[in-house]
Amino acid sequence: MRLDCPDDATASFDKLKVKQAVVNVVRNAIEASPAAAEVLVRCRLADGDVEIAVADNGPGVAAADRAAIFAPFFTTKEEGSGLGLAIAREFAEAHGGAITAETSPSGGAVFVLRLPAHGA
Repeated sequence: MRLDCPDDATASFDKLKVKQAVVNVVRNAIEASPAAAEVLVRCRLADGDVEIAVADNGPGVAAADRAAIFAPFFTTKEEGSGLGLAIAREFAEAHGGAITAETSPSGGAVFVLRLPAHGA
């Protein structure tokens, strides 16, 4: 895993909820990636928001699954509860933010949490 965040990027959040949201997304990225592949966690401040992007080198999110991946109990894993991304979305929205799934240029998934820099 590689972390790319500026030292001066600070924000006010519910520490436990944002940590759990990021952990859920990072865990999915690690599980989706091939062994020894890099997972990148990138942070930046943009237009009054904090963006936390988690990029993996897995197969990405199938177009047919994009609308459902944040729904509770939806999973494409053989052993998964389907709650990780639903919880991440709930916690992002509780802060006045959002989470989206995108496709990286390499074909993997990029999940982006966008949160107001000073909380909701």
